[in-house]
Order: sequence, then C-alpha cells, then structure tokens
Amino acid sequence: MRPALLVAEKEPENGLSTRKLLLETAKYNVITSHSVAESLESLKAFSSGLAGLVVTSHLGAENECHAVAKAFREARPKAPIFFLSPSGTNHCTWADHHLSTFEPDKLLSLVRTELGDPTKQP
Repeated sequence: MRPALLVAEKEPENGLSTRKLLLETAKYNVITSHSVAESLESLKAFSSGLAGLVVTSHLGAENECHAVAKAFREARPKAPIFFLSPSGTNHCTWADHHLSTFEPDKLLSLVRTELGDPTKQP
C-alpha cells in the first residue's frame, strides 16, 4: 500500500494545492485539511493509516500549527512531520524537518527519503 500523508494547509486561492498535486503525482496518497479543526478531525479519522504530516505555517497562528503537529506526534510517534514556512526558518517544536514552502523539490526528496518511493514499489 502506498504511504498516505496528511497535508494541513490554508485552502489555496486557486482551489488546487500544489503540495497535494506534487505528492499525488509521486504516487503518495494524500488527505488534505484546510484548518486546524479540520486537521484534528482528519487525524482522528485517519491517524492509523497516516505515514506522515505536512503542515504549513499558513494554516493558522503559530500555536495552532503546533497543536496540529503535537496531536499528530501523539497519534503517530514515529511518523515524520514536515513543517513548511515561506523562509524555511520558522520553527515548530514537534516537526522533524523544516523547509521552505517555495522548495517543492526538497519536500518531495525528503518525503521519499523518509517514506520510500512508491514509484519504485511493485
């Protein structure tokens, strides 16, 4: 089964998440949420099947983003958390990786390193 990620980010203005498209094109399963409340609901419903979390600093106030990451860490202690911010220097205590929102190639490379490459699986 392909790894599934929860992508928690503010709803894009154009209606299509670049990160969701990038990860799905790379053959990962993606569940998206567009608010802290929706992220926490998705976590409750799908946590057992999630291999990782991608959360952006745009989701809400800093402490709200941290709340999503903390809840994910409690539900999936060994699964990686990728925290994205425009500069890549914003910090989330619960995240394993901090990246810029403007470097999708680095995100994909890191996700493949952490979760494996589904395109190479039979």
